[in-house]
Amino acid sequence: KDAFVRVNGNKFELGGKEFIFAGWNQWEMMEAATGAGPPARHLPLPGREHIQRLLNEGVAEGLKVVRVWAHTISKGNEVQSRPGVWDEDALRGLDFFLDEARKRDVKVCLVLADNWYPVGGVDQYVAWSQTADKHQDFFTDSNSKRIFKDMIKTITTRRNTINGVRYGDDATIMSYNLVNEARCQNCPASTIGKWIDEMATYLKSFAPNQLVGLGYEGFFHSDDPAERQATNPGEGSDWASREGQSWARHSRMDSIDYVSIHVWPDNWFPTQSVELQQKFIKSRINIAERIGKPFVLEEFGKKVDRNEGATGFAERDKYFAAAFDLAESAARDGKLSGTIFWHWYDRGVGL
Repeated sequence: KDAFVRVNGNKFELGGKEFIFAGWNQWEMMEAATGAGPPARHLPLPGREHIQRLLNEGVAEGLKVVRVWAHTISKGNEVQSRPGVWDEDALRGLDFFLDEARKRDVKVCLVLADNWYPVGGVDQYVAWSQTADKHQDFFTDSNSKRIFKDMIKTITTRRNTINGVRYGDDATIMSYNLVNEARCQNCPASTIGKWIDEMATYLKSFAPNQLVGLGYEGFFHSDDPAERQATNPGEGSDWASREGQSWARHSRMDSIDYVSIHVWPDNWFPTQSVELQQKFIKSRINIAERIGKPFVLEEFGKKVDRNEGATGFAERDKYFAAAFDLAESAARDGKLSGTIFWHWYDRGVGL
């Protein structure tokens, strides 16, 4: 029986049957697996019990996929302290997580780098290169690309110290995001596009049975048709069209296996309305249908301040309920294959 998640047209398949899923994001997994303390503003409970409890509760709730960062983001706990120098304890934490997910038949999306955090992120690779000096250089600088490729090879060729399975052969790993929310401000769309195609192709040379997704929010570029740019977030501002993403164009590349989006009302919409969230998701569902690949709502969330109490949670519930209702309707119509909400912290340690 084939244990890898496959793509068949605009559907995922697992074991020869259509695979539709709900899942969750859990960025702090490597910190937890090694007992390291993540940034204080999040305060997730460190320790492997944290991981096991969330996996158990996820399975009990019918969740089938978890999206995690395959790197730490906190200073002092770097999984790669400099190019080629790896913290074996942190990597063994990733081994542990993947093995625990395997035991529960939970599939994993591994995020290999992050646009926002300097540790394990785009700016870290720029800092390591002697020939790059700004964020945008990450996508074109030969040394930055070489270091990133070395990381890809290290991860995909690693053999799990618990179960002996090479990562690139592990059916537990459903997919990879090369970078979470990659952005290249004021760059041509071809800049990120060429980088993604090069890196995805390289990754698949080590992991031919695993999938690659963009990890984009889902913006249209200033080079894209005006009617598509009009569907970007911003309520009159053109900021999203200047971030280097050309979502549909890049999603169509042969090296990309499925289509995904992230939606963030708090960051994008000054009015923060449920209607604007829904409008964005609907527009991307309709365009994804024409692309002809599986569509995943890969991140969606709503901030709640601790001092808002029950009122804040009730407001967030409106956004979550609307997103799930729309996703379920799209799934019934064959237009959506998965949802991954942001974020699931252990009990009492996050919002």
